[in-house]
Amino acid sequence: MKFHAPLHPTSLRDTYAFEQPVKTASQNRGRDVPKAWYKFPVFYYTNAHTIFGLGDEIPYPYYTQALDFELEIAVVIGKAGINIKAEDAHHIFGYTIFND
Repeated sequence: MKFHAPLHPTSLRDTYAFEQPVKTASQNRGRDVPKAWYKFPVFYYTNAHTIFGLGDEIPYPYYTQALDFELEIAVVIGKAGINIKAEDAHHIFGYTIFND
């Protein structure tokens, strides 16, 4: 049985949301966590066309010797909105495993 990717989103964002990894990355660069990070959620848009299913072959450049795996949980937003309050969480369609 073949398990395909559960979703093919039109937009995909990844966050830099947890303090400890941000501190570690900043320390590795010889600096403190920027004060602005505590005031504004940092995210970036990534390629929504690179979603793969279980057992799919993941293409990567020939010169790559290893892949990085970061097990994460993804929130799937199913209803558009801005400044959504916690009590309006019905905008969330579901959750899935994500590896960027």
